[in-house]
Amino acid sequence: MAALHRSAIAAPALVRQRSGWVVIALIIAVVVGIAAFQVSQFSSLTNTSYEINELNRVRAEKQARNHELEAQVAQASSLARVDIVARVELGLQPATRVLHIEVNQPVPERQSLPSRFLPGDEPADASASEPWWKRSTDLIPIF
Repeated sequence: MAALHRSAIAAPALVRQRSGWVVIALIIAVVVGIAAFQVSQFSSLTNTSYEINELNRVRAEKQARNHELEAQVAQASSLARVDIVARVELGLQPATRVLHIEVNQPVPERQSLPSRFLPGDEPADASASEPWWKRSTDLIPIF
């Protein structure tokens, strides 16, 4: 009987010793997993940062190219440049004879402009159409 008691007592001690190693191994595995996750997140963040920097560089290059094109357009559209191109490259000369043409039509009453350029029909005193409480809130500096 003594042998039975000893084996019964020895087995739980062995299991306890093994379960301690299992717990330690699990804790180490969890810590390593968390560390690997953080490294992965940091790596992803760094990669995104490099992509943002590259996109900013490309944007700066495109903006510089746009400024160059704007300068070329401004140079090509200047009156002096047009005059030089017309005289030298195209061989054009200023007009020697000026023609005046009389038009037998009356001047239009109103200039024909797009509606967005026409003056609006706003009331002369906009504050008179507002309620009294709105006019009083305009006097308070908080509003």
